[in-house]
Amino acid sequence: MKGFLERRKVRRWHSDNPRREMTFLEHLGELRGRLIIGFVSIFFTTIVGGIFFAQPMLDVLTRPFNQAKPAPKPEDMLVIHIAPDGTLHAINAGELKEGQLSKQWVKIVGPRGSGETLVGPGTQQGLVALTLMAPFLLLIKAAIIIGIVFAMPIWLWQLWLFVAPALTTFERRTVRPVLLAGIFLFPIGVACAYLLFTLTMPYLLQYASFISGVQMMPDIQKYVSFALNLMLSFGLIFEAPLALVIVVRMGFVSTATLARSRPYAVVIIFIVAAILTPTTDPFTLIGMALPMLLLYEISLWVCRIVEQKTKAAEKRAVRAGEVKAE
Repeated sequence: MKGFLERRKVRRWHSDNPRREMTFLEHLGELRGRLIIGFVSIFFTTIVGGIFFAQPMLDVLTRPFNQAKPAPKPEDMLVIHIAPDGTLHAINAGELKEGQLSKQWVKIVGPRGSGETLVGPGTQQGLVALTLMAPFLLLIKAAIIIGIVFAMPIWLWQLWLFVAPALTTFERRTVRPVLLAGIFLFPIGVACAYLLFTLTMPYLLQYASFISGVQMMPDIQKYVSFALNLMLSFGLIFEAPLALVIVVRMGFVSTATLARSRPYAVVIIFIVAAILTPTTDPFTLIGMALPMLLLYEISLWVCRIVEQKTKAAEKRAVRAGEVKAE
């Protein structure tokens, strides 16, 4: 911490002596100003997000579950036709028990095949809210998440303005493109998590059919938390290649070492995927591990390019120094 503060020079409002070192209190004052700007931006984007985008966000998160509801089988369905005169006609009336339906699903068909309706007594109808305040708290949570995401350019810029004076020119050139790439990689990871969530939802819902009498009635709060944790994990995983690029760019490790460590990296990736996966099913585990393996290989390819460019730049600098010395 002390070394970081010593490397930070005075900001531009000290025009009388631009090389004067800032005191510890001046560092804290600037940090406080950066934090205030960041929190104020998050506050306003949270209000805007809560008004216009919170409910659409929850609709998007619950869409995979609503679209993956199990379809009724013909043998589990009682079909009732409504005649034009209003009378009801059950096609398989022999399957009815006195006072009780032997079918799980009832299909009501209007005149001439119009107005078809499926009724499933005892079957999954949707997500449930276990407390009165659950829907309201979900809207607040969604608004805060949207506010943080929308304000990301502002608070990231404030963080950069505070950290940049402590970095050398070489470090700035290394970190700046990495930060820009991170802004795009995180939403790509979130999108991949949502796609995986949508594809695996039908298999997750089929688990309930393995045990007779089990009804799926997930709590909407736990469901949304599960979806958000999965997307956050994928977003962070997609940022991992940036760390490899930085350590290679700084010369802490070589691409040859990373290539030799591939078997250990595979084991570590599956362990990390098992820890970050919100569920214990193998589909989600493999769905998270495969993108991580692909990202590792892409990172090696990018690191090789960065390493070659770094060595070429160092050679040019040495040659320029020799020519200048002569």
